[in-house]
Amino acid sequence: MAVTKLTRSPRRAQLHPTAASSGIALGRLPVYENLHALNRDFEQVLADLARLQELGVFRRDRFTIFRLIVQETRAWANMELADLPHMREQDNQAWFGRLHRRWEKT
Repeated sequence: MAVTKLTRSPRRAQLHPTAASSGIALGRLPVYENLHALNRDFEQVLADLARLQELGVFRRDRFTIFRLIVQETRAWANMELADLPHMREQDNQAWFGRLHRRWEKT
């Protein structure tokens, strides 16, 4: 008698469904993870600047201008990079909304 062994799909496939399995190209999780990492790293730079300021490394207003440059760069990067996930989310909402309406009709 044959023994059937239950197998699971790889963890990566569970976390990142393919376009064929979901009906739509997702790939959202890596984008959000990287946006989070980028912002975490900007926070680290700001914390490092603050520590250097406490050590008296900066002359006069240099700390303030460096801090403002980092914050401006982060805001700019977030603004530019948030467009892609926003467009994907809009596409996904439309796709799943259509599926939902079809399901309700049946």
